[in-house]
Amino acid sequence: MKKSFHFLWISQVLANLGDVFYIVGLVTILYREGHSAFLLALLPFLNTMGRMISGSLSPFVFNRFRLLRVLTSTQFMKTILLSLLVAGAFLSLPFAFIFVFIFIIALLDGVAQPASAALIPRIVDSTYLLRANSILSVVNEMTSLGAWAVGGIIVALSSGEAIIILTFILFVLSSFCLIQIVDHTPFEKTDERSKKQELVEGFLLIWHTPSFRSIQVMLILEALANVVWVAAIMYIFVADVLHESEAWWGYMNTTFFCRATHRWTTLHTI
Repeated sequence: MKKSFHFLWISQVLANLGDVFYIVGLVTILYREGHSAFLLALLPFLNTMGRMISGSLSPFVFNRFRLLRVLTSTQFMKTILLSLLVAGAFLSLPFAFIFVFIFIIALLDGVAQPASAALIPRIVDSTYLLRANSILSVVNEMTSLGAWAVGGIIVALSSGEAIIILTFILFVLSSFCLIQIVDHTPFEKTDERSKKQELVEGFLLIWHTPSFRSIQVMLILEALANVVWVAAIMYIFVADVLHESEAWWGYMNTTFFCRATHRWTTLHTI
């Protein structure tokens, strides 16, 4: 496989670790400062809404900029925003500013994820495409499985601010890996379609293809019961009811994610 693919999956591992650590750190900080279940509920809500909005609008971006440029730009902007979030955590900025950063980072994630998936066929030969997708899928799942437990342990041993700083370092390393990727595929901008056509063509394809439609419904239901939603509620349960450290919160999230991964695997083998 090409060297660019290795840089891509390493970048994804670092970014995925950072995404989980970022949530773990923010949940810890928000609950410590506000001690409010409502504040914790806002975190997954803004994160999910931001990704949905930008994911729906991503065709506008992909039709105007190269995929690699989109991926590197969003990761660099996430890194910059996270550095501001680190400063905000130490300066005790109002929660409103923190939630604005959370929403903007979620918007960037909603564009970066499909860009990363669409980049694989461009940097990997067709003969290795299935293998490359399998490797990336396994790496992403294993990273997510371990990140929750590790994140809980790190928070228990240090603080929410410390894991946010660690996330910033991971994002910097991820950005460095992305700039090593080489994509020689020529960029072709399509001007014939209207903005409305750009926006709805993907939804029409999903709606008129039964298999795509079924998968999309499954993904929506999974998103509604995503481990991030459970994480915010579970933190309060662990802290106020069980009176245990954040490490146990990480273990419970990992168990939940193992179950979700098992369901996903089962659906794909039916």
